[in-house]
Amino acid sequence: MSKTKTYLEMKKKMKVPKELMTKTQEFAKVKKLITKALESEPKTVPEVAEIVSIPTSEVMYWMMTMRKYEAIVETGDVTEDGYHKYTLVKRGK
Repeated sequence: MSKTKTYLEMKKKMKVPKELMTKTQEFAKVKKLITKALESEPKTVPEVAEIVSIPTSEVMYWMMTMRKYEAIVETGDVTEDGYHKYTLVKRGK
């Protein structure tokens, strides 16, 4: 008789670190807020921060993460204050 473990037996023993789960859940929530804020028109990081009521530094971090993974892109527009505007990437369904 084989001692091979089944997938379900192995899954019971696997644990995702709590810190990783918390960070993933936080990103999902913030991404949803940022996405909603950018739906109507392109916005700067400070404009998004004001809408979602999160500090600008945190919004910058999350928006740059979204930019890295091509969820948002720069529009090429720059405000008088030097802020770039960002918009959602249109994905085909």
